[in-house]
Amino acid sequence: MASKKNKLTQKIQEEVKKSVEEHSLNKIINDIQKKSEKDSEEISASQKNEFDSEKIQDNIKEPKKKETMNKRDSVYNVSADLRLEDYIEDKQKNNFDDIFKKIILILLVLLLLLGLWQLGVWLLAPKYYLSISTTEITEENYKSFLEETQFVLAPGQIIHIRFTWIKEVSHFFTIQIMKQEGGVWNLEATMGRKIPRTANYIYFAGPLDGGNYLVKVLDANNKLLLERQIQIIGQ
Repeated sequence: MASKKNKLTQKIQEEVKKSVEEHSLNKIINDIQKKSEKDSEEISASQKNEFDSEKIQDNIKEPKKKETMNKRDSVYNVSADLRLEDYIEDKQKNNFDDIFKKIILILLVLLLLLGLWQLGVWLLAPKYYLSISTTEITEENYKSFLEETQFVLAPGQIIHIRFTWIKEVSHFFTIQIMKQEGGVWNLEATMGRKIPRTANYIYFAGPLDGGNYLVKVLDANNKLLLERQIQIIGQ
């Protein structure tokens, strides 16, 4: 009897042990499977989050990159436009300055030529002198009576007019004395003569009434050489 009891007990223990071992093994397997699934889910979630994060970063970077490129392009274009505009303005300014300088230079040259021409004309032109006085005019004093325009004549006093030249330009000269009457110049006196061989002047002397007079000197072709307007006041 004891032997059977021991065998039964041993069999029960073996069954219990076997059941415990199977339960433990299943539990371990289930735990391992759960842990594996949990790890897989965590890995998937992490990868998804990482992918989403990378995608977000790419999306953020891409607009920034585009914005940076557009900004750089815009700056480059604006800078290029400014450089081109500055170049055009500088070119136009330089062209204007060059044209202005050329015009000034041309004007200076023309003024210089005009001055030289006038100087040449003055140096080469014959010198004429129309002297008028109430006293005698001589070779020594004829240059002293070239500017006066008003003369006072006493009764019986005459006027002296002398035309003097330095270089001969005509073989005949005429002195005309014209008086103003009613706004019109009328011939009052005249004297014409050939050039004397022994003198370089012609001379007029005679009485004139009070009034405004115009004295003219003409050459042989009636070309006007000199004229002078005077006023005579009679006493």
